Amino acid sequence: MKNTFNLGTRFFVLALVIILGSCEPNDEDIMAADISETNLTVIDRDAMVGEWQLTTMQADSLVDLNDDGIGHENILEETTCFDSMGITFYDDGTFTTVNSKLDFNYGPNGDEFKCLSGRTDHGTWDIENDELILNLEINAEVYTDRKIINKEADKFGFDVSKFESSQYVDDPGDSHASHILVLAVEYTRVN
Repeated sequence: MKNTFNLGTRFFVLALVIILGSCEPNDEDIMAADISETNLTVIDRDAMVGEWQLTTMQADSLVDLNDDGIGHENILEETTCFDSMGITFYDDGTFTTVNSKLDFNYGPNGDEFKCLSGRTDHGTWDIENDELILNLEINAEVYTDRKIINKEADKFGFDVSKFESSQYVDDPGDSHASHILVLAVEYTRVN
């Protein structure tokens, strides 16, 4: 009798495993898996409102702009040119930004750099999931820039490609910064 009970129990457990194993996931299970696989980040628009100061401009390689023999990946450790850079996002969807640019075509031989700082630009902004959308007006023309951002409580950042870096660096192609392919910029909340 004991063997019959064990055999019956084993058969029941085996049948249960087969039945449960053959069940297909429902649509909600599939959607939940898809969302978790994409790691979609939704950034709260209200969390962006305020004043932000540039605190890191990380290059993908060492740079020695000040010719002291010590290179840094954070360009802010090599020059004060970008110290005034920041952005203020207003609740009404507008923004103001102060920008700077390094010009490597300066000096008597055109091989020195000069900081061109203090340019103020204005435009509109919005957040779409994890993307910052800036509509910047320059000389009566609107330029749209979309950046996937990384956001922490009091910091946000994004990558700038070699092509996009021309807004920060006027490089003739043989300067201290010519080899930089990507910059990672980070802003920290001021208020």
